[in-house]
Amino acid sequence: MLRRILQIILSKKQFKKIKKESKEWFLKCPDCDYFKSIWDRGGIRFGANSKKKKEFGHCPKCKKRKLLDVIKK
Repeated sequence: MLRRILQIILSKKQFKKIKKESKEWFLKCPDCDYFKSIWDRGGIRFGANSKKKKEFGHCPKCKKRKLLDVIKK
């Protein structure tokens, strides 16, 4: 929903910048090394700078809810 609102109110250039940066951020499972971009999981991460940040979520490979690492590639 938030992505749709941003797409409507921002210029195409601004929205593409947010999308590009969000695709560089990933959630990674510390147990099985599964990872997926925050954008592909439906999220947005823009203008962030994090070290050792974790986010509670579901790992589809382990089939468990746990703390996932937030990393930038």
